[in-house]
Amino acid sequence: MNTRPIFPILFLFAFFQLGLTEAFSQDNKEPFRTERFSISEGTTLETELSGSSIAIERGNVSEMVVHMFLKKNGEYFLESDSETQDFLEDFDVDVHQSGKTVTISAKPKSNFNFSWGSKPSLSFLVITPGDLDTHIRTSGGSVSLQQINGTHDLASSGGSIRVADSKGEVISKSSGGSISLTDFVGEVDVRTSGGSIKIEGLEGDLIASTSGGGMSLSHISGSIDASSSGGSIKASLDRVDGDMNFKSSGGSIQVALTDNAKFDIEVRGGGIRSDLDHFNGTITKDKISGSVNGGGPAISMQSSGGSIRVSNTD
Repeated sequence: MNTRPIFPILFLFAFFQLGLTEAFSQDNKEPFRTERFSISEGTTLETELSGSSIAIERGNVSEMVVHMFLKKNGEYFLESDSETQDFLEDFDVDVHQSGKTVTISAKPKSNFNFSWGSKPSLSFLVITPGDLDTHIRTSGGSVSLQQINGTHDLASSGGSIRVADSKGEVISKSSGGSISLTDFVGEVDVRTSGGSIKIEGLEGDLIASTSGGGMSLSHISGSIDASSSGGSIKASLDRVDGDMNFKSSGGSIQVALTDNAKFDIEVRGGGIRSDLDHFNGTITKDKISGSVNGGGPAISMQSSGGSIRVSNTD
């Protein structure tokens, strides 16, 4: 019979379990502060953030919850940690409610002496039980909205903007970051100088402009006004429900349309190529003019810095 003592084995097992616990606690995302607010229909969230990111999402909660995080080198700090206390000595973080407006403000106490340097990064997670209008301003951080219905006015200088699974209206501006919108219902006006635009799944009219990146558009039901002065435009459209205008002064235009769509088309530019079925009109190397499937909404394309290709979707 094997009578080897089991104490060393138990000791190693306990040591292993302790190591797992410590590793988990370091990876666990804990806020250093949380605020809660009772909200009702018509509530607006306003932010004025410096160097901070914010994510807003719908959740299974009875009131609005605002989590605040400080993170450095993969480690999240609590309010009692010295790193948090040092940070708050130089940085004002204010979250409060006045009537139907919840305001989040985060900025240095002094712009002259403050430097991010080796300081931890600040971010916010807002969980709301229902619909919400937003007025978001951040410099140096990203913005994310998930399942939030309402009117959204979003601006970031130096960070990306993302909206998904929502309804309402979006007005979004970014200088230095990309804009992404997925599965949205409503009117959209997005503009960026320094990043790309990606729209995938929109029921509503679109205005999109970029002066520093490419543009990708797909599954859009509504009118389109798309312009780029610093990159190409690529669109794959399974419906034509309104007038569409594509203009590029710094890249190519590629538009693929469903073969049963009815529209009129005018194209101007260099290096034009058309593979449209059921087309009636004229095609030259620098011009297309005519109609498809008898005509319908007007589609126009113009490029002064690249080629244009019009085709049917696969």
